[in-house]
Amino acid sequence: MFGIKNPVHTPTTIWQLDWEGNPVAAYETGYHIANFTVDEATNHIYACVYKDDEQVLAVIDLNNK
Repeated sequence: MFGIKNPVHTPTTIWQLDWEGNPVAAYETGYHIANFTVDEATNHIYACVYKDDEQVLAVIDLNNK
């Protein structure tokens, strides 16, 4: 099965939702996101994104939004 690509498209936006599931904010990375985590103590989002076909760590500072 060589040459078959994964048809899944990864998102480029992280959505912040309230407790009822309503969108509160959207954070556009401009890159495809593999996964992310939120550090509430520092108010940062850390995301593993694809840049030039490599995975890199992106940091979104929520204090500057």
